[in-house]
Amino acid sequence: MVVDDALIRRVDRAERGVQIAWTSGLSALARNPVGAEACDIGPATAVRAPNVDAPFYNRAFGIDRAATVLVSVLDWFAEISARPRIETIPHHLASEVVTELRRRGFSCSGFNSMFGAPVADLGGGDDYPDGEVPADRAAPADGISIERVDLDEFITAALRVSGSEFEQLIAPADELRAKHEGSAWHLYRGLIGAHTCAWARMRVAHGTASLCGANTAPNARGAGLQTALLRRRLVDARRLGCDLVAAQAEPGTTSQRNMERLGLHLAYHKAIWMPTTA
Repeated sequence: MVVDDALIRRVDRAERGVQIAWTSGLSALARNPVGAEACDIGPATAVRAPNVDAPFYNRAFGIDRAATVLVSVLDWFAEISARPRIETIPHHLASEVVTELRRRGFSCSGFNSMFGAPVADLGGGDDYPDGEVPADRAAPADGISIERVDLDEFITAALRVSGSEFEQLIAPADELRAKHEGSAWHLYRGLIGAHTCAWARMRVAHGTASLCGANTAPNARGAGLQTALLRRRLVDARRLGCDLVAAQAEPGTTSQRNMERLGLHLAYHKAIWMPTTA
């Protein structure tokens, strides 16, 4: 696979789509308890939730080439007295944007590894009848099973494994339902024996399958659940007609190694800028 700007744009578009879907779902709740809102500002996408003190829900993408866009985005966040997390693609980043970020008190705090891979390179899917997936692509370790589940079953699994992010503002089940309603979402649980020990999700849009989150209960880590959940989603991505899989992970983590073992390729690193001064 050759990484080019077209692939980078698709991976970036997929990530933005996930954030917009979550934010739109939360904003549709009665009285919008977290104040969730998404906005396109020129080429940038920004999401904010003023009632949540968490950078993950106050962030902006696509501020790479023009300092004027950065200024407009920061002004939008200033309306709620928020300082966002700014995510950039380093080799697209104009020097004037770096200068303005630093002038505004931001520094680069880390990176994320962004992955993309043609589904045709990953095996599985249409080459095999339903239920007949090659062992090296979908068969989990002994004692592990992966199930695609409906939203209610996913909520039960996610709450059992991970809990809720906004318990003081939203009933946990309502939060998860708001963020994962709609046919674009494909939801999974991982079991050891009869016990639910992990969950995962995938969002499909514009021919791209976004592997946008998974978690395993601490006492079940190292058993192979995350690899099994990845394999199942890769197979389903092809069966659903996707031609690209997108994902991200913190550099050097087990998550990154699991993705690389299954054939996902590093497309680029995303730089994360955080405010360090008021």
